[in-house]
Amino acid sequence: MPRYAIATLGAFAFDGVGGAAINGTIEIGPKPRTVSVNANALSGGPVQTTDYVSGYLPVTLPAKLSGRETISETAPNHLQRMLANLQTEVEKDTNTLTIAVWGMTSPYVFTVYKNDDFPFYIAALTQSRSVASFSLTLNCLP
Repeated sequence: MPRYAIATLGAFAFDGVGGAAINGTIEIGPKPRTVSVNANALSGGPVQTTDYVSGYLPVTLPAKLSGRETISETAPNHLQRMLANLQTEVEKDTNTLTIAVWGMTSPYVFTVYKNDDFPFYIAALTQSRSVASFSLTLNCLP
């Protein structure tokens, strides 16, 4: 068993075996809070009117995708295919995110809801080595 966290989003595994891995610290939460402040003409100062805490918990995965050369596929094509597969999993209306931390008996399991597309940057390392590093933030319910 590997000595690091493994995250699986639907059918896409960040396990370090197929070219996708967690590249840093996974951040879970906190829940975003929205406070609406309003002022009244007769009040001496602002008056808090609304305090709303969303049920969604942002989970940020620092991801690294490494394209691998095989007999039937070049490393850049493998990276492109992994990005397309990950984008498919991110764009699903609902999905499951499982984070298995090394040494813990039970994984963290989250229900992931509709997310926006993730940012992807084409850097020098992407072009020379077929490696892409980025942060993937997902809207989850515990």
